[in-house]
Amino acid sequence: RPAARRLRAGRNPVRLRLMVDLDAMGGEPALRRVIATFYDRVFADVMIGFMFRGRDQQRLVELETQLTARVMGGQGVYEGRSMRAAHAHLRINRGQYLRRNQILRETLRDLDVPEDVQRAWLSHAVALERAILGGREDPECKPIGSDVSDP
Repeated sequence: RPAARRLRAGRNPVRLRLMVDLDAMGGEPALRRVIATFYDRVFADVMIGFMFRGRDQQRLVELETQLTARVMGGQGVYEGRSMRAAHAHLRINRGQYLRRNQILRETLRDLDVPEDVQRAWLSHAVALERAILGGREDPECKPIGSDVSDP
């Protein structure tokens, strides 16, 4: 796959590299637990869970683990498509994406992920927004309360 080839060549599909040590959070097994918990919450969420109906949760956990491990400096291969290609057909709006990031923030906090890893991971999620939304923006949708868009 083209994305896998890009990663094997040392390039990141989102052109970002988190400045964290994957081992600082317990390595890939701990990363996988965080992502599995995150997807459990996303699939069950009343606001965005409907978007995941009929999706293969285990496959999403696997791809997200591959991508996040790679972005955190791991040597594995990401087998998925680019963020833009993988999400283009979903018509995700900014409010839905902000909700996703809030669930991620709560998951990282609840699972005691080190704060520096949380900050880097959430910054990465914010940086992916344009690719996930496909350049679509919803200027009327702004976070309420805590600043969800900034880690």
